[in-house]
Order: sequence, then C-alpha cells, then structure tokens
Amino acid sequence: MRIPATDRPPSGYFKQAALLSASATVLIGIMGISGWILHQPALTSVEPNYIPIALSTCIAFLIQGSILILRSLSPAQARRWPFVAAVAVTSLFGLLAFIGYLSNSGLDFEWVLSPSTEHFAQFPANRMSPLTGMLFCFSGLSLLVSLWNKPGKPAPDMASVLALPPALTGFIGTMGYLYGTPLLYVGPFIPMALSTCAAFMALAFGLIAVAGPGTFLLRPFTGSSIRTMLLRIFVPLGFLAVIGSDILQRAVTSLNSALVSAISAVFWVTVTVVLIAQAARMIGRIIDKAEAERAQSGKELLRAKQDWERTFDSVPDLIAIMDQQHRIMRVNKAMADRLGLTPEQCIGASCYKVVHGLTEAPAFCPHALSCKDGCEHVTEVYEPRLGGHFLVSTTPLLGEQSQIIGTVHVARDITLRKKGEEAFRKAHDRLDAIVEFLPDATFVIEVSGKVIAWNRAMEVMTGISKADMLQMADHEYAVPFYGEKRPILIDLLLKPDPELESSKYTDIQRHGDLLYGETFAPRVFEGRGAHLWCTASLLRDSSGNVVGAIQSLRDITERKQVEEERLRLEQQLLQVRKAESLARMAGAIAHHFNNKLMAVMGNLELALRSLPQDSNPRTNVLRAMEASQKAAEISGLMLACIGQTTDKKQFVYLAETIGETLQPLSGSLPKNVHIKHEIPIQGPIILADPVHLKQILTNLVLNASEAIGDQEGDISVAIYEMPSPQFQKSRVFPPEWESKAEGYACLSVSDTGCGLDTEMQEKIFDPFFSTKFVGRGLGLSVVLGLVRAYEGAIVVDSRVGQGTTFQVFFPLPAVQKPPSQNDESLVSD
Repeated sequence: MRIPATDRPPSGYFKQAALLSASATVLIGIMGISGWILHQPALTSVEPNYIPIALSTCIAFLIQGSILILRSLSPAQARRWPFVAAVAVTSLFGLLAFIGYLSNSGLDFEWVLSPSTEHFAQFPANRMSPLTGMLFCFSGLSLLVSLWNKPGKPAPDMASVLALPPALTGFIGTMGYLYGTPLLYVGPFIPMALSTCAAFMALAFGLIAVAGPGTFLLRPFTGSSIRTMLLRIFVPLGFLAVIGSDILQRAVTSLNSALVSAISAVFWVTVTVVLIAQAARMIGRIIDKAEAERAQSGKELLRAKQDWERTFDSVPDLIAIMDQQHRIMRVNKAMADRLGLTPEQCIGASCYKVVHGLTEAPAFCPHALSCKDGCEHVTEVYEPRLGGHFLVSTTPLLGEQSQIIGTVHVARDITLRKKGEEAFRKAHDRLDAIVEFLPDATFVIEVSGKVIAWNRAMEVMTGISKADMLQMADHEYAVPFYGEKRPILIDLLLKPDPELESSKYTDIQRHGDLLYGETFAPRVFEGRGAHLWCTASLLRDSSGNVVGAIQSLRDITERKQVEEERLRLEQQLLQVRKAESLARMAGAIAHHFNNKLMAVMGNLELALRSLPQDSNPRTNVLRAMEASQKAAEISGLMLACIGQTTDKKQFVYLAETIGETLQPLSGSLPKNVHIKHEIPIQGPIILADPVHLKQILTNLVLNASEAIGDQEGDISVAIYEMPSPQFQKSRVFPPEWESKAEGYACLSVSDTGCGLDTEMQEKIFDPFFSTKFVGRGLGLSVVLGLVRAYEGAIVVDSRVGQGTTFQVFFPLPAVQKPPSQNDESLVSD
C-alpha cells in the first residue's frame, strides 16, 4: 500500500537533523534525571551559580524527545494512543504549572515527584518555571499536530509555527547564559535553567525539521538557486560568529579587551573571506554549469525544431496554421502538394481562396467557430477542388497571454473510407431487404441479447411491430411466443443448456454453429398457437468472433396436421385390414362350421325319429341336439361379428325397443349394480331389426356389469339424437366408418367400472378378446358387427378408474314411417 506523503517519515538531511535534535533533547533529559538521582549538580545546572533543571522538566523532555524520534522513524507507530496521550499529558502538565503560578491556585503537581523544599537564591530549586510550562504547551501541540496531520491540510506550517516560540526562547536563553548574564534571574519568575534553554532549542529544531522543507520557515533554505545557497552559508555563519565571539571572550578573559577584539576581528574576517571565496567558487561552478546546460538546451531545441519540422512535413494529413483573419501562417508538405503550391506560396494567402475558391469564408467554416468560442470543432467536408471527402478539425492556438491568435487546421482525406461506408451501407441495406422479405419469420440479436432485426413475417406471426421490438433485450422477444421472458433456441445457441433444450424442444439437433428444434408456441397468430420449426445460427465477424445470432421460425402446423392425419389413416387402414382379415377368417370358419352342424343336426333329427320316446338313447340324442343348436348360435354370432346378418330391417321406435329390453335385463343383474336411464317417451325412429337392438343393449349392459365387478356401481342408459359433425372427430369404431346421414340416434351406455387404457381400447372389439374369465369374448364384437351392418358407429370414451361410455349411433332414415305398433314408449323404473 502506498503511504500518503504526509504519513511518511522525513527523508535525507531533515530526517538526520530531526533525529539529532531529538536525541540531544532526550540526552539532556536523561542527564538531568541522573543528576537528581545521583546528586550531581554538574548534570543539572552545568555551573554552580546556575539554577538546576527541574526533575519534571527532565521527564517532559525525555517523553517529547523520545516520541519525536519515533515520529521521525515511523509516523504510524508514533500515532498510537499511548504516545499521543503521553505528549498530551506533558502539554497539560506545563499548562497547569503556568496557570498555577499566575493564579497562585496551587495547581502545581511537582511535589509528587520531588517533595524537597530546597532553594536556589530566592527561587525553589526543583520546580518548573512557568515559562518552561508554557513552552511545553507549544512544543507538545506542535508534536501533536505533526502526529495527526492529513493530506491537503496546512499542518506542517502550523507545527513549525508552534515550534517557533520554544526555539526563539531557547536560543535567547542560551545566548544569555553564554554571555554570562542569565536572563530572568531577577523578578518573581522562576528562571529557566541553561539545560532547559538548550533542550528547548534542540527540541524545537527537531520539530521544524520533522515538519519538512515545505514549511515557510525552511522554504527559503531549500532549492538549488544561488539565493538559497547563500542563505544556507551565511545564516549559520552569523550564528557561529555570535556564539564564537562569546566563547572566545570567555576563553581569554585575562587579556586586554582591545586585543581580544582585534584577534576576534582578524579571525572572523579570515573565516568570512574563506567562506566568500568558497561561495564564489561554488557560484562560478553553478554559472558555468548553467551556461553549458543552456548551450546544450539550445542544441536540443534546434534539433527538436528540426525534428518537429520533419514530423510536420511527414504527416499525411493536410495541416495548416491560420490566424484569425483566415490567413495561412504555415502549411505542411501534404497541404501544399494537395493545393498545387509551394509552402512559401501558401503563406499569407486566405484559406477560403486557395482551398475553396471563394471570396469569403463558408458558413460551415470550423476555423471561424474555433476563433469565436475557443473550442475544438470537427466536421466533414466535401471539396471538389481537392477531389475528395475530408474530416476537418480545428484547435484554437493560444498566444503568450492565453488569447486566441488562430487555429491549427487539420484535414484528413476520408474519401476511401466514405466509399467503403457507402458500399457497406448498400450491402447492409441489401441484407436488410433480404431478411425483411424472407418468407420465414426471422429476427437477429446481438451478443448482449438486444434485438437488431425483426422482419415482416415476424410481425405477422407475433402481432408485434418492428418499431416496438427493436433494441429490446432481456428475453423480451420470447414473450410474443410463450407469454413469458425465458431463453429460447437462439439463446441456447449462445449459452447451451441441455436441460432446457430437452424440456422445451423436440427433435433438437446441433451442427456446428447451427441449432434446429421443433416447439409449440401458444401465443402466436393472435393466440391460436402454432407448431414451429426453428433454426438458429451464430453470426461471426471477419475474425471469427461471435457478434450475434439469427433465428428463423417456420409454421409447420399444417404439416403436423397432415402428418397426424396420415398416421390416423395408417392406423385406421391397419384396423380395417385387421377387421377384414378377422372377418374372412370368421366367415370361413362359421360357414364350414354351419355346414358340418347341418349334417350333424340332420342326422340327429333322423335318429330322434327312429328312437322310441321312452328310450335312454333318445335323451342323449336330445342333449347332443341342444349342444349343436348352441354351436349354431355361436356360429351365428361369429357371422354377426363380421356384419353378416339376416336382412329383417323395419321402422322401429328405438326408445320403445330399448325400454322393453331394459326392464327384464335389470332383474338379471347383480344386486350391487344399479341401472339408471334417460329414455324419451317417443324415441327416434330408425330402420333396424328389434332382435338385433335387444342383443346390442344386452351385450353392452352385461359388459358394463362385468366392468363394475363386485363393487357398488351404476349403469346409465340414455337415448338422444345428435347431428353427425359433433362426433366425427371422436374415437370411432369401425375405423373405416364415415358419416353419411344428416343425423343419428344415439344409444349411450355408461358405467362406473374400472375403465380401459388406450391399448385395451384398441382390442375390445376383437373376437374372443376378454379381460374376464366370464363369457366367450364375443359380446362387443357382435355389437360392432351389428352396428356395422346398419352403417352405424360406436364411440368409446374410457378412463382408467373412472368408467367407460359406449355411444352407439344409428343413422336416421331420410324418409321415416311410423312403426305398425303403438307409438307409446315403455317406461321402466
């Protein structure tokens, strides 16, 4: 992590100066504490006639000096709360000492550290001077500001200002002691010790050094100018002169004062001459270096100018520098060559004359606009004199006082680009026209999912216009198809999802960048829905990167219906062939069986005539005759299964015949089966054999009773009329049946039995097929055969666990005649 500039420790000389000053402060504090502990006055007062430094003052110097060292080395560590609190305590301690002295309020806590009541002259010997306390406030605040400064705040200047009072006071006090006239030894104030003055001067210099060279105190001494160098030389020299004179006077106090002054003058003149000579030599080197650098800069400037001119002339764009009066001040080689002039001939000419052949600037002139508003302007211009399209940009050219003196006029030849754009636009228009008039509904999306093409066939299919769909995203294009936002085939091409592919599409195929699939869209074509064959393909640019996808949708609903009809016809044909095969087999068996039975029954008849009435063999022959008659009935049923019946048709009331049959039939059923009926008083008239009608009802009721089994159940019988179109699309037997009559009479038999699955429904009319062990398996086959003989049909509606309904339809004759019997219907419970 990069540390902010204000959070870094001082670097270079300033860091060394801060560490040296802080170390001196800590050393003075340690010496004072040691002197008080070891009772060594030399460590606390330097001279016997000087007041010693207080123990509390030593501790404060030790704390602030140590934290200043830590601040110089690691500001982040010094900012921890224990160190900040220690600095704050020393500042507060000094402030209390100052306030306590002024107010005489007894806020002095030094008696805790040193309860001694020794005095130096009239002053307490181990108590902090109030001036010292105030200076600790300044130095502590300066250190706190240095610890908590932030970027962009004037903290360094504030820290250096707060350190200035301790520095000046420490310097003045030290000078007083060096001259032998300690300050503040008179009056009521406790004077500052020499060690205290020296420590404050060192501590303050360290605080100023930590604040850095950017502060107003050190700013005049930083930099490489001659002024700063002279300041760095002569300011320390002045301090050294003052201190050195005092040291010299104190060292040679036994000599004549005039001689001392002369020696001092000679010494400092010599030092000054040597320093001035060194400064002159240094300044001379700086001047020589500056001259060399200026000469080198001149060469580099000349070389840069030449490089710039070569670059200016090598730029292929047409560049001209013009003043506010449209006069050309400079052109590059490309501009001059395009104008058919030399660069010298162009200078001073008006641009609108040499470029456009006009007498004044055109209205679109970007140069005039830039000169007016001071902004850059860009425009496309076609100039026949130069033979092409140009992208012209003008940038304001500023003078020394930031005023607009002209513009830099750059014209780039974009003729080839414009031709390419035009060719691309035409190709794009052709592609749009192709997509727009494709017979299949087609749309295109970007990689982001935004719709960028929506052709007319899509508008017809979805009812959504192109204007409403373009730029739509977030699967909005799926709503017109499915009524919800979800991924569709074109999205599966960009982001494959095998689970979605298998759940939403049938017959899905993937070949490289192509994806095919079939689906049903319930919302298209105004909610009618349609089966769609979808084809999606990725779109790639010249580099092979995917830039989008296209999907076309074809309505295959009619084809699906044709396929379904074909499958239905194939199944119907299979059933017809199956029925014909069974009919031929059953007919052949029945005829051969009947022929054999006729012979058997004839011989049995002859045998009966020759046998006495009371003979035992006669009983056996009668039983054989009964069995032969039952066999003949089975043979008749087999013929009935294939629709071969005796032709005894007559006009009958269907309701009357069914009612007559239903009453005795209900008595023969198990007690757990209950019959309900809805039979009209005067039912429809049909052309049929009443015996066959009774046989049809009997077989259907018995089949329903077997389906109910041992459970409680109901059998419902109803008779009504129905027009043909209402049941043509239902499941009809025989499969080859076609409606020919305008209306039909319906006999409906429903049960609440176990029901039939789809596979079972295909077999229930097969001869000898039965799901029960009861009966011969010919009941429903006979029903179908008899209905087929009357050109009728049977519709089966069954669900497993919900029961079965058989609807038997008899054609109503075009011309009806009343039956010879009474019209009244039989009504049974």
